[in-house]
Amino acid sequence: MEITPPIANKLLTKNTNNRNLKDRHVKWLATQMRLGYWRWAGNLLLWSKNNVLMNSQHTLNAIIESGTTQKFMVISGLEDETMSVIDTGSSRTAGDVLTLNGFQNASIIAATVKRHMAFKAKQYSAVARGGKGGANPKRLAGDEHFLSNERVLELVKEQPRFVEVAALASEWYRQCKYVVPSFYGTMAMLFMDKHVDEGKKFLDKFASGIGLYEGDPVYLLRKRMEKEYVALKKLPGKAHLLWFIACWNKCRKGQKMTNMPRYTNTIAIPEIL
Repeated sequence: MEITPPIANKLLTKNTNNRNLKDRHVKWLATQMRLGYWRWAGNLLLWSKNNVLMNSQHTLNAIIESGTTQKFMVISGLEDETMSVIDTGSSRTAGDVLTLNGFQNASIIAATVKRHMAFKAKQYSAVARGGKGGANPKRLAGDEHFLSNERVLELVKEQPRFVEVAALASEWYRQCKYVVPSFYGTMAMLFMDKHVDEGKKFLDKFASGIGLYEGDPVYLLRKRMEKEYVALKKLPGKAHLLWFIACWNKCRKGQKMTNMPRYTNTIAIPEIL
């Protein structure tokens, strides 16, 4: 069945027993639909035998917000108890999609794309976030920064360097675990955009610790990140981004460095030279 905005609006009048609506998720789905990234993959609309909508309230609201028409398979007459098992599976991640498309280091690539996109959107805290890392795609403002699994795959195909830096990041992380692989990958993307060889050399030196000396910005960076790595009380990840860029800029200028910039919540992230 093709669901138009008027039909979606009518169906939602039967949405009487569902989760709270998450506006951010609706906007994210609506952006996918508006940009053409939404694909019909057997999507279901489920109805109880008492004529109550059991799922897809976010998708229906997104249809209304995007002004698009989307296709669904409709199943009705379900027992009310069915609600307890709906949408309890594990969502497919961008890393899963890259793996299915034959990419190695898929999780590193996916997280690097998200962090890189966060930097472009000036979401600097998201760039440096630990764990799985990366920007929340639902928080990236503007169509040019929009991320979905399909968009991540598209970006990787458009920019093969994501694959290259993920392989490098995996090796750098093996040598030095002061930052996570996708942070290595993101710094590589940003620095190699300015100078390919110098960007790789900078991160090679940081990860290996070879050839460093007093006054070398990379030496100071490695010592500071070592201290941060073992600290019980760590600074926000945005500090890591500040330090990496500050040290990179000093290297690009051929200058020595004896003190790391002092991090504050309001300090600006410098432009990458």
